[in-house]
Amino acid sequence: MTARLRIELVEARAASPSRPVPADVAVAQNRERLERQPLAGLLRGVEPASETQLTWTALLPEFEGLRNPTAIDFERLRAGTVSTTCEATGRFTFATVPEGALEGDSVVWITGLGREASSIALGSAEAGWRWPAPGEAPARDAVRVVVQRAGEPVAGVSLRHTLSFWEAGQTEQEKRLRRVFLREAETGADGSAVLVPGSGDNLLLAAVGDERAISWLGKPEKEIVLELLPTIKVSGRVIVDGPALELDKLRYHVNFLNAVNFLNAEDGSDFLQGGASMGVRSDGSFGPDPWPRGERAQVQVVVSGGEIVPVRATASNPPPRGHVTFELATQRGYPFEVAAATPDGQPVQAALLFAWHWSGSDWLPLTRQVTGEDGRATVHAAAGELMIEVRKPGFTTWSIQGEERVIVPQAAPPLRVIMRPAGVVEGLVHCGIEPVKRFSVLAWSDDKSYHSLSAFEEEEGAFRLEDVPKGETIHLFAYSDALPQSETAAFVLGDETLEVELELPSPRKARGRVIDSVTREPVAAARIQHLLTGMGGLADYRGKGMAVQPDGRFELDGFFPGRGGFACFAAGYEDLFYTTREDDSAVIDVGLLALNPMALLEVQAREAGVSDFSGYQAWNRSNSGATPVALASDGSLWIPSRTGCFQVFVARPDGNVAHVTGSLLPGEQKRVVFDFSSGIELAVVLDEPPADVGSWSACAFTGARDSEHRAKSRWSMERQAFVLRPLCVGDAVLELRDAEGTLVTQRSVRLSDSPQQTLTLPLGGERRRLRLVNERGAPWSSVSVTVTLENASSWSTLLETDARGEFEVGPLDAQRVVLSAKLANESLAYGIVVALEPDPARTTVVALDVGPRSLLSLMEQGRPVAGLGMFYAHDLGVRQLAFGYISDEAGLVRGPFLGPGVYTLRANHRDFWPTRYEVTRGDSPAPVTLELYSRSTLEIEVTTLAGRPIPGARLALAHAELAQTADDWLAADLLRSSTGLFTDAVGRLVLQGLPRGTYSWVCTAETGVSASGMAQLPPRQSLALPIRLGEE
Repeated sequence: MTARLRIELVEARAASPSRPVPADVAVAQNRERLERQPLAGLLRGVEPASETQLTWTALLPEFEGLRNPTAIDFERLRAGTVSTTCEATGRFTFATVPEGALEGDSVVWITGLGREASSIALGSAEAGWRWPAPGEAPARDAVRVVVQRAGEPVAGVSLRHTLSFWEAGQTEQEKRLRRVFLREAETGADGSAVLVPGSGDNLLLAAVGDERAISWLGKPEKEIVLELLPTIKVSGRVIVDGPALELDKLRYHVNFLNAVNFLNAEDGSDFLQGGASMGVRSDGSFGPDPWPRGERAQVQVVVSGGEIVPVRATASNPPPRGHVTFELATQRGYPFEVAAATPDGQPVQAALLFAWHWSGSDWLPLTRQVTGEDGRATVHAAAGELMIEVRKPGFTTWSIQGEERVIVPQAAPPLRVIMRPAGVVEGLVHCGIEPVKRFSVLAWSDDKSYHSLSAFEEEEGAFRLEDVPKGETIHLFAYSDALPQSETAAFVLGDETLEVELELPSPRKARGRVIDSVTREPVAAARIQHLLTGMGGLADYRGKGMAVQPDGRFELDGFFPGRGGFACFAAGYEDLFYTTREDDSAVIDVGLLALNPMALLEVQAREAGVSDFSGYQAWNRSNSGATPVALASDGSLWIPSRTGCFQVFVARPDGNVAHVTGSLLPGEQKRVVFDFSSGIELAVVLDEPPADVGSWSACAFTGARDSEHRAKSRWSMERQAFVLRPLCVGDAVLELRDAEGTLVTQRSVRLSDSPQQTLTLPLGGERRRLRLVNERGAPWSSVSVTVTLENASSWSTLLETDARGEFEVGPLDAQRVVLSAKLANESLAYGIVVALEPDPARTTVVALDVGPRSLLSLMEQGRPVAGLGMFYAHDLGVRQLAFGYISDEAGLVRGPFLGPGVYTLRANHRDFWPTRYEVTRGDSPAPVTLELYSRSTLEIEVTTLAGRPIPGARLALAHAELAQTADDWLAADLLRSSTGLFTDAVGRLVLQGLPRGTYSWVCTAETGVSASGMAQLPPRQSLALPIRLGEE
């Protein structure tokens, strides 16, 4: 409820409200009596027991334009302020006029129990301090602030209460008034004080002697607890390489931590922020400034702002009252511009731009910026990937991550942001019948441009989101540190506030053992961390991490099957992410978790006429974060990579990008060559290029035998075309996107072997809607779907179904598509060919369901194979859709729940032959037995009967159990030999990595003399095979 305070001004010899005085007379009277007749008035609607306090503050020039609370001179603010309290009748009188109020504007701040702090802006004294119309003072509970030391209340602590003046949506006048709000109090015998909160964010500081609490910033609820800490002093200097910059625009803040990567620390709460930022001087120096000392092993300083690349440094945390000094070197960043507008193209002013830069290990925040009258704002960052958020009250929060549009240097500024009208979602979160008092809510839209993660602390488990897009499908769930996530709610928000109820399940346990996938030895350094699932995949970490036992075993509390999962990570290994479908067991035994040693990619760029490739950059999208790294001058670069699918990008200096996708085994090293001089160059022209075609991009998808290729290009003004290279012969798919990244058209084409080709791409096309339902007709909502085509182009797009189980594709020219859907945590329906409705206005309905869990028994020569990863895939699915499972101690693989069709399996281990197995959905509870083949080495020596070596002899080799030949393996690049299947100059032929088993062989010399025989190749061993040919 909102109450309005009625305010009248009553002054001696002043004009009565009912008897106005001409303006010229009023001004003259005021000039004569201002200094001896201070402000007085009547505040109506005040409760007698509200203890209403009024402060009258001059808006001094030195407070104008300040952007940070630490920049305020509070001694000067106190000097320009006078205070008074209301009588029971609401009357008040100030004893004097505040310094500076006679010369300029001023403000009266009113705080009283039961209502939110409110302000009355007064004009210049020249106009007689005329009061405006009555303002609104919403009803609101006071806040109890408790100050503790080691958990015990502390009396006599000074509290300073101020308001934020940097939030999006605040007018310049609001910022002026909020900037001078100041309330100071002292804790009583019980260590508490009562404060009246203002709207928006409130800032609280507590100090006594040389102790301080970490500053508190937020929207206060009923109680806030602050902990007193001893202080340390921090100082340092920032050195910026290159041209001189305005360093006094920089800010620094302090963090405390036990490990540089807090996910590898003893728990996820290791990271502790030190409070509000401090300023840097024009010469780059800062401090010494006092900071509350967090109980962590290390202290970290982060410097950002202006045009620099944010930089941080870490040192040992000094003892209480100690001093630590930093020296930080950085450089000027690349500008990255954002333009915010409404759907009808109107610029959005005063929106907050938040940006984070991927440092290679975590996200480093950049300085927050505010859009100007043209809706534009610019941040500065080093080369690499950004995560962007744009916020403003009344609009939905817009965010983007993991796309090429947010790669620095920016290829085509600005990044265009569409700010949509926002609605409100309210709800309750509970576990059983009990409300959950501390929780977080994750919400997102289908296209992920809206992505909101908000933390709440409320006695009744209530929450409110005010930035939710209207008219779009929204997916939302809640979770807490201790409790697993709720089911995902999906809905379309209208103009009315929507209410939802979310239930967190009672937690269970998961146990297992972590091993090295290659050596099968325990990984004692591994850690386990809860994961959330959402947004079409893994969303974020949850709760605290834990270390495994020395033998690799663990038991994880707070787990619930079908709701999220967990991550397992260790230095030198790729992260493993585990999810499971619903299970009734109180303790879920996940068996063996095999961590894969990181693989290594050697990237090599080639291009005719280029001798120095240092201007080219490469990155691997399959790794955590995508930080572009400059190639060496010879065009080479080594990149660590996850196993399984890799996605390597190389960007040329002109901004054009080439992309290769392939696969890696654990610990494998592979060379990836980008030859911009070979392959096909395709020029894509438009009949009528639009005016802003310079900000559009074209992309071509082509496929090769063991990899997939993609090329991306901006419009070439010189060629009047999108020039794409290098591409492969065969099927290709072309995509054209506008400046906002919206798909304009998509076409399937066939490329010949001509090195240079041109085609005209028509604009437009039909968009198609599809609906996924189960066998009962119920929608599959909030599931991720990969759409591909039946051709060999490797094109795909990842989408998510809405509350009705629907999604939209296109514009495209295809009449048939292939769907690969992850229907639940472990339910797969891959490679489903769908004929689209002939009428584009009709929705194509696709019924999908899954059978029982796929069970495998991995055996080799009668013995179970434990700890081996098996990948499920589909021939019609893209390479990235490989779903991995690991065999337990008995060799049993509890795989996914499969949809219709044939799925392929392969072992993810370099010591096993990549035999292609096939499985289908079945009703039998018995596991399917797969016979595995370890790799071995065959060493052949061919001589005459007299013992002389025979060079150039050819070997024909056939595997009896697999019914395959060595010629087949060479052609498929499964087997490599520098001499093929011919003996070298000394009559030797060594074939490494052959599958063990029974072989028949025929060896033929160049003279035509031959011999044949059989050989039994044992697992993981070398077999010497001498061959004697009957010639002298």
